[in-house]
Amino acid sequence: FQLLNNWETSETKEGMVYLAAIIDWHSKAVLAHKISNTMDSFLVMDVLDETLSLYGTPEIFNTDQGSQYTSEIHTQRLKNKGITISMIIRDYITK
Repeated sequence: FQLLNNWETSETKEGMVYLAAIIDWHSKAVLAHKISNTMDSFLVMDVLDETLSLYGTPEIFNTDQGSQYTSEIHTQRLKNKGITISMIIRDYITK
């Protein structure tokens, strides 16, 4: 299967909250998600680890080029699992 990672934000009285979700590319089903008051690599890694433990290793992991996804910790985790990293550049997808 192929995964797509997605961010959503919302402003509350206490400040911003961030939702990181991993979505199956084919079915569009949300496989895992986490909410945090910080948008960082640790939030992304938590969601990635949960998804891998529940669904196994996908062939491709597709994201935008946000710093959370281009960070060394995130890209190295994907490479160590043998997952192809795909990033959206404007309207194009690269591998």
